[in-house]
Amino acid sequence: MEHRTAILAFLICTGSISVAQPGTLDPSFGNGGHVSTAFGAASTYAGQVVVQNDGRIVVSSGVWSATRDIGLTRYNSDGTLDDSFGTGGIVQLDVNVGSDDRSGPIVLVADGKVLLYGIMDGDLLLIRFNVDGSVDTDFGTNGYTTVDVLTGESESRGDLVVRPNGKIVVVCTNDGDNGNGFGTVLQFSENGILDPAFGTSGLLTIDWATGTTTEWLRDLALASNGDIYMVGYTSIVGTDIIQVYRVNAAGALDTGFDGDGMMELPVGPDRDQPNSINVLASGKILIGGITESDLYYDIFFALLNADGSFDPSFGTSGMVITSISAGYVTDVLPMADGKFLFCSDFFNGVGRDMLIARMDADGSFDTSYGTDGITTTRIGSQGGSETGISLAIAADGNYIMTGRTGVDFNQTVVQIVLKYRSGVNSSIREEAEERMRVFPNPTNGSLLVNSVHPNRSKGYLVLDTSGRSMVEVIAINGQLELPSSLDAGNYLLVPADRSVAPHPFTLVR
Repeated sequence: MEHRTAILAFLICTGSISVAQPGTLDPSFGNGGHVSTAFGAASTYAGQVVVQNDGRIVVSSGVWSATRDIGLTRYNSDGTLDDSFGTGGIVQLDVNVGSDDRSGPIVLVADGKVLLYGIMDGDLLLIRFNVDGSVDTDFGTNGYTTVDVLTGESESRGDLVVRPNGKIVVVCTNDGDNGNGFGTVLQFSENGILDPAFGTSGLLTIDWATGTTTEWLRDLALASNGDIYMVGYTSIVGTDIIQVYRVNAAGALDTGFDGDGMMELPVGPDRDQPNSINVLASGKILIGGITESDLYYDIFFALLNADGSFDPSFGTSGMVITSISAGYVTDVLPMADGKFLFCSDFFNGVGRDMLIARMDADGSFDTSYGTDGITTTRIGSQGGSETGISLAIAADGNYIMTGRTGVDFNQTVVQIVLKYRSGVNSSIREEAEERMRVFPNPTNGSLLVNSVHPNRSKGYLVLDTSGRSMVEVIAINGQLELPSSLDAGNYLLVPADRSVAPHPFTLVR
C-alpha cells in the first residue's frame, strides 16, 4: 500500500540537530551509533532486544539460509560482539536438521538465562539458553518444548511473558481452516511443562465467532495482580475488528472486563491492525497499531483504564491517530515518567527508513526528542527496506533499537542494532549506580535502599525480569514496603526517574 509523502521533510532527521540532542545516534556505540551483523551469507532479521543487568545486549535473530534457523546475538555495552557468548557472540541453531525454525521474542529469566519463543515446522517452540549461549538441557526435553495446538496445522506465534513465579505465558493463532481459526493462550511451568492448573490442561481457546472468522492474538501484557491483557483482531468482510481481552490468573476470560472478558476497540471504519499492548505502572492499558485512512495506514494509540473504558486524559477521548503512515508499530516501550517510545518504519519516497519516536503521557509528541518527537535513520540505500523492530533501555539510560537494512527475500537483509541518546546524563547515572544497594536480598517484602538521596521520599519501580513495570512504590528514609499483591519471584528495582541501573532482587513469601 502506498504511503503518503506530505510529511517526509518533517520526519527526516537532518544534520541541523545538535549532536547531544535526544534522538540522535550515540557515537560511542559501534560505528557512529550502530552495529551491523550478518550470519554468514544468510539474510539476518533482527528481533527482540533485551538488556542484561551488566549492560550487555541480547538480540534474537531470524536466519534465512537453506533452511530458516534461530539466532541469538550478544553485544557488549559498546556494541562489540561478546566473545564469551556462543561463537564470537553469535548462536545459530537448527533445532532439527533441515527444520524450518522461526525465531521470536525473548525474555531474561533466572540466573541470566534467555528464554526464546519461536516456531519449529509449524509447531510452537520454547528454548532456554544458558548465559554462554548453549542450550539449557534442564528445560523441557533437552532444552526444548514444542506444542502442536491443532494437529496437522501450523500455528502463528504471538508474544510471551514470564510471571514473577517463573511460569511462562504465550499466545498463538491457528488459522488452519483458511479464515475459520482461533487464538490460544498457553501457560507453562518455569521448566517448560504445560501447567494443568491454567485453563484446560494448560490452554485457553479464544474462539468467540465460531465458524466465521479467525481470532488473531498479537500481543499480551501482565498486570500486577496476575491478570493477562491481550490484543488481537478479526476480519469480517474486509473490516478488521480489534479485540482486547482480559484473562485471569486461573486461565479464564475475566467477566469483570466488559461483561465477558472481551471488548471491541473501534479505531477506523475499515482495516485496523493492533501490534502492541502494555500495562502501565498506573494499571492503565496502552495499545498501539495502525488504522486505514484514505488508502493509507496511520499509526494509532489508545489508552484504556483497567476496566476497558477510555482514558479521556489521553489524546482525544482516549485515542491518538498520528499522521505517520507505516507498515506496523513494531514495538512500544513505556517509561517511568509516563512517556513512551515506539518504533516503526517510514516511507522515504522510494524505500523505507527506520523510525523511533517519543511521546508524552497525554499522547502528544515529545518535541524535546529528535525532530518534533521523531527520528528516522537510514543505514543503506534510499530504496532499501529498513524497519525499526524492538526497543530497550540501555544501562546508561539511553535507548537501544534493533532494526534491519537491505532488500527482503534476496539474501541482503542485515541485522542492525542502534543506540540513541535519551537526554539522561549518563555520567550522573554511573556515579549513582556505584552508590545504590538493596538489602536484604532475598527479601520477604521489606527493603532498605541505599541510594544517592536516602533521606527523603523517593519513587521506585518494580520491574519483571523482562523489564516491564509491575508496580510503583515509595521509599521513605530508604525503607520500602512491597505490596502483598506481588507474587514471590525475581524482580528488578529502579528509581522512577531511572537515574540508576535496575538492581535485581528476589521476593520470597
